Amino acid sequence: RWYVQAVALLVVLKAAAGSAAPPTTTRSRSSSTVVAGMVFCDQCKDGARGLFDYPLYGWIAFAFAYKDTTI
Repeated sequence: RWYVQAVALLVVLKAAAGSAAPPTTTRSRSSSTVVAGMVFCDQCKDGARGLFDYPLYGWIAFAFAYKDTTI
């Protein structure tokens, strides 16, 4: 299962590197990436339910943006 996480991480890094390059024209570029996978909870790892264990249902979305700046 670790290789699925590694591939997902590489996809995200590749998309971030591609969108971080300065545009060659005056038009702005945009990109989007979808990463799918499993959500692991502590209950799944140790088999016991504790104070901080809870199931995660549904889906999650996040976004980030940047302006052209030097790092």
